[in-house]
Amino acid sequence: MRPRRYGLALPLVGALLGLACTETETPTSPPSRGEPPNIVLILLDDADVRDFAFYEPEGPIALPTIEALARDGVVFDQFYASSPVCSPTRAAILTGQYPARYGLNEIVARESSRGLPSRAPMLAAYLRERGYATAHVGKWHLGSRAAALLPSAKGFAHTVTTGPWRGYQHTTVLVDGVELPADPDRHLSARLTDHALRFVREHRDERFFLNLWYFAPHIPLQPPAEWAAKHPADRVGRYAALMGHLDHQIGRIVSELDALGLRDRTAILLLSDNGGTGPIHNRHSLPLRGAKKAVFEGGIRSPLVLLWPGRTEAGRRNASVTTTMDLFPTVVELLGDDPHGLDLDGDSFAAALAGRHLERRGPLFWQSRASSVDLVRARSAPGYLSLFAVRDGEWKLVMNGQTLSLFDLSTDPAEATDLAAEQPEITRRLLDEYDAWRLRTSKLPMIAASQSGATRTSRDVYEFSGPGRVVFEADLLHDATDGELSCRLRLRADSSGRVQRILGKGEAWKLVLDETDHLELRFTDQTGATHAWRSTRALAIGKWHDLAVSFSALRSSRLSRVFVEGAVAIQARHEHPIASSNSPIALGADDAQSFSGTIEGIACYALGLTRNDL
Repeated sequence: MRPRRYGLALPLVGALLGLACTETETPTSPPSRGEPPNIVLILLDDADVRDFAFYEPEGPIALPTIEALARDGVVFDQFYASSPVCSPTRAAILTGQYPARYGLNEIVARESSRGLPSRAPMLAAYLRERGYATAHVGKWHLGSRAAALLPSAKGFAHTVTTGPWRGYQHTTVLVDGVELPADPDRHLSARLTDHALRFVREHRDERFFLNLWYFAPHIPLQPPAEWAAKHPADRVGRYAALMGHLDHQIGRIVSELDALGLRDRTAILLLSDNGGTGPIHNRHSLPLRGAKKAVFEGGIRSPLVLLWPGRTEAGRRNASVTTTMDLFPTVVELLGDDPHGLDLDGDSFAAALAGRHLERRGPLFWQSRASSVDLVRARSAPGYLSLFAVRDGEWKLVMNGQTLSLFDLSTDPAEATDLAAEQPEITRRLLDEYDAWRLRTSKLPMIAASQSGATRTSRDVYEFSGPGRVVFEADLLHDATDGELSCRLRLRADSSGRVQRILGKGEAWKLVLDETDHLELRFTDQTGATHAWRSTRALAIGKWHDLAVSFSALRSSRLSRVFVEGAVAIQARHEHPIASSNSPIALGADDAQSFSGTIEGIACYALGLTRNDL
């Protein structure tokens, strides 16, 4: 292990000149600029920018294949993952959008009902429509509970995914949904590479998109024995061995492209889903602060190496601020289409490949669940239950737990000096921008899919006089089961003395007005037990009220709240998540209770509302 010198990730073109290329050369004719290339997108899991010599010249890990790709392509010095954890970043790559649009602010558990809905734009579907053979190989982590959440429903014609995670030797592989047994003698990184190579060979005469998402170097640190023997037996050594073996697998892909004469007509993108893990990278002496799960630079900075035939020059560096959700619009523009016609949040940086600087359309935002947040902290925090960051130019605002900090990255890339007190106007402006973005981005489409017994008097006003019901066609896969969901509306009840249902989601939960005109939140949990909480004050019949029901996931419990005129009327803490339900949101009657009155302005959000949002 070489001693490490901690620099500031400056352009290091000279340091790359002596790097040897590990793959053989097969002369081919490069395609014309307008000929669409094959695309290989390689995503590493928890790799840190400080692992790579082109960012850290004294980095401790020898990665000859990746270093050669950096020498031959463009390296982006300020590239960001869209989240400090994996699932949201993966969603941003595929959709070109903020993952907050779909309530993806944290890791999607295997048993979760969350995932990417059918309405999301998909990079693979776009490429497939352009004649590409498409394959996803490797980690998915974007929902597996239903067929509609799998990569086969997201534009990938061929899929290689995995079963429940049991480490690199014992995790099974599923090929187009058919499970193959684990192979303890074959490391998972090698197995995934085998399948990727098979896809490349089978589609060598077609244009193809290979979405290759490795598990490495994610923990547990389980390199093959022959690679582990090359390094010390401690944690840092095992990590280096796992990364070295991964680099070798990427070398197999590059070598195969050369052998098939495809290298000069294949675009290669290499990046990571978030920063490195804390035990390996979270050291105070490092230039970047924080690691995975933090919205400091160390948690969200990612390497990006890009080679695109006819559009990139060897050894070029670019300092533009770019992010994973920019990849989709960049690919669209590089293929000759206009990304502005698509509903994408990212900015194309195609022009940056020629050395131009990308001027973003606005600030960048990050939002993530804080795994340590619980009810006590939630009550005292300034209205937020999540970590977030805003970058606008060189200014970066960070909410880390209960601390709101402002940094000038042009002079303080280590985020060591908090300027929030010295720059209150900038702090307030960025905080206001985050508040507006949070609600705007997380608002779900609410389109009335069916209506019976209710009169629609204007675009979003409904009058009820009994068993009326309005069902909305909203994407609510990410419901209150394991995370954030809120709905707001304006209500006027015209009768009292009986139980009246206001809104709900199937049998999972409902908000009712009881016989004494008090609000009551009722729900069934995952165990089948039912619960009910009642407001302390009654609603005034015949008068308008602003209502909101909000569900938030804390560390070891759930927090359900009902707001009336922005004040908390019901606050319920419970251990079990609300029962999963694929039912849509509905206003008015169910099988037991009807409603008499008017409801208007229904809006639902893929987040838990706070007082700051009301």
